[in-house]
Amino acid sequence: MLFYCVTCLLMDIVHIRNFLGMSIVIFAFQYIHEQKIRYIILVVLASTISAMTIIFMPALFFSDKKIEYKAYVKGFILMLLLVIIGENVITQFVSKYYSVVRRYVG
Repeated sequence: MLFYCVTCLLMDIVHIRNFLGMSIVIFAFQYIHEQKIRYIILVVLASTISAMTIIFMPALFFSDKKIEYKAYVKGFILMLLLVIIGENVITQFVSKYYSVVRRYVG
């Protein structure tokens, strides 16, 4: 029980926070066209619960634009490549400097 409280419970709390923040953002999407102030308030409120939800703030600027299907596909592929490349760069950086940081930290 103690092991669960120390490890898994903390991970569950992170998942609950992310779920709650995303739920607020999904709820806020109904206000993106008519009541932009309410959308901003709800996204800021969600970002106080989970910081990753602030990335939905730029959706406000793109809400009035008509985007074609090809643009969605290109954007998805671009984001996928950025995630894959970014993950490799971060992994290489951490593995390269982990021993240096460990010397100073403990």
